[in-house]
Amino acid sequence: MLEDWAADDAPWCLSATYVPEEGTNGGKLAVTAQYEHFAGRGEAYFAQEDLLTFAERIQAFPLEEHEVVGCASGLFVGYEHVALEVAPRGGKGQLIVSVRLANSSWGGGTPVIEHRLSCEIPTSYEYLARFGRQLSSVVLGVIFDANLFPDVLV
Repeated sequence: MLEDWAADDAPWCLSATYVPEEGTNGGKLAVTAQYEHFAGRGEAYFAQEDLLTFAERIQAFPLEEHEVVGCASGLFVGYEHVALEVAPRGGKGQLIVSVRLANSSWGGGTPVIEHRLSCEIPTSYEYLARFGRQLSSVVLGVIFDANLFPDVLV
């Protein structure tokens, strides 16, 4: 079970934090995905309502066979720095969380994407629902981070 795992023992981990931006209905979501010694991080601005809707939708059971639940945003208009998509895989309750992360720097007055990470994390409805509840709590300021570990049995 997940409770028996320390984060250092998990082969994959997805972690998300959120910092609200004062005077707006949004904030910055920071997502880190790691596998052993390989990791990537992306940050993007999201409306609070969009993240809460995504967190609620990924708790649904079951997702329709070809349904994809996702959220994506960037630090700048027209750029994607964080994208999360959840979809069923196979017919036995397996799910895949597709993650795309990027970071940017300013080059000549224009943002330039420097690094990209793309990965897929196998998980289950149980673990995904837990992550959805945690993500809602993160966005509402109740807890600091939300973590998704893989379900190694899927």
